[in-house]
Amino acid sequence: MPHEWLGSRVRIILEDISDIVGHRVMRGDASVTHRIEFQGGGHALILFSSDGCILRFEGRKISASFVEHSILLGRA
Repeated sequence: MPHEWLGSRVRIILEDISDIVGHRVMRGDASVTHRIEFQGGGHALILFSSDGCILRFEGRKISASFVEHSILLGRA
């Protein structure tokens, strides 16, 4: 993910919703973490601040493209 995006708002776009096998939301005092699980064992972990700005992105065994403040996620 481009470092200049940290602290800004981004859109999360899924290539194919049928590839998603799980979505978990974990709330903290000042942040919200989304874990999106894909068929084939891949996942994305996205940490947002309480005001909706991205703080961290981690993806394993997935495709991720970063375009115009959008993150396009898909199965690898």
